Amino acid sequence: MNLSTISLADGSHQPRVTWTIEGKPLQDDGRVRMMTTRNVSTLVVNQAIRSDTGIYTVFLRNDDICHMTIKVIVVGKRCRCPIQCMG
Repeated sequence: MNLSTISLADGSHQPRVTWTIEGKPLQDDGRVRMMTTRNVSTLVVNQAIRSDTGIYTVFLRNDDICHMTIKVIVVGKRCRCPIQCMG
């Protein structure tokens, strides 16, 4: 099962983007990928497993800080289709 989430940002300067799970910074390790373009940040977790369950938060830092949080629950070993979570 693959998990994807997208965060949109807008502002005069490109924000600094940080992703966390359960308050701990996520590391881009190939299976977990974080990509940010000018105003879109994407988190992709390939082959999601139960230990990927948790509270994911994306922080956007510029002049201000804003964040979006989603709760992800991985319930099985395999899924027939990718799951996409948005906002």
